[in-house]
Order: sequence, then C-alpha cells, then structure tokens
Amino acid sequence: MKYAEFPLKKTVNEGRVYEDSLSVEHFPRLKEAVHSVDSPIRFRIQGETNPLGQKEVKGNVAVDLSMICQRCLEPFQTKFDLPIHWIPVKDESEHDLIGDDEALLLVEGDEINLLELLEDEVLLTLPLVPKHDLNEDCDGKDYLEKLKPQEDKKQPFAELAELLKK
Repeated sequence: MKYAEFPLKKTVNEGRVYEDSLSVEHFPRLKEAVHSVDSPIRFRIQGETNPLGQKEVKGNVAVDLSMICQRCLEPFQTKFDLPIHWIPVKDESEHDLIGDDEALLLVEGDEINLLELLEDEVLLTLPLVPKHDLNEDCDGKDYLEKLKPQEDKKQPFAELAELLKK
C-alpha cells in the first residue's frame, strides 16, 4: 500500500482498518532524532463515526527506541505505544464546531501522507531531555546524588548563631 497517498476519506467513510509494520527507512526524521530504532514501527488505523456523527480516525503507533541519556551519556531503551485520535476537517473554521480537546487533522484532499503523520506523533512524544527512569541504573544519577548537600556536614556558621543567641 502507498501510505504516502493514504485514502483517508475512504477509510473514514467506509470504516476501514489498516494494520502494518514498517521499517525505520520509511521514517527518516525519527531515525535521525534517536540513537537507534530497535523495532519496526507498528500501527493500526481505523476510520469510524462517533456518536455525534463526526468522522474520526482512531488507532495507535508503537515502536521500541534507544536514546542517549543526558545524565550518563549512555544509550537506554524505551517503548512507545501511542494512541491516535484524529478528527479530519477541511478548514480551520470547523474547529469551533468540534472543540478544543480534540486533535484536528487538517485535510485538503481525499488523501494524506500517513507516514509523515505517524512519524510526527512519535517525534512529538520524544522527551526534550532523554534520561533513564529513576529506578534504573545510571551513572549520572549517582553523580547527582553525590552533589546533593549532605545533612551531616557541619554548618560553618552554626556556632556563630549560637553565640548571637546569648
């Protein structure tokens, strides 16, 4: 299937479901943004009509990535499984009719580049400062712990404070 020319209108109107797994070669910006992509990018897209009669696209995109921890400068793995919920609109004037909480997808024709949209979803979820979780081993986290002030250190002016109280 040509996901660069994805038939969004047919997908939504007919309630079609697309599920696939693609290599990182289809997602060049993601490949550049992380240390490595450790799995194929898996996605599921389904067109449907919600109870209000609005056409929408639901699904998810999942991938395993390695990023460089900004504390210890070592790679670490993380998994992403992101929900997708788009409401396609033809122009921005429809925004007021739908509401602020919904993710609007501005569509000019009947087709979209699904690969770019999926890549955007993952890129927008990447952390600005990648780092290990607090419960994982990280040399940088240990270093930060050593920099915290120790409670048992003697305060240099504590004796002066005691003298001033007298």
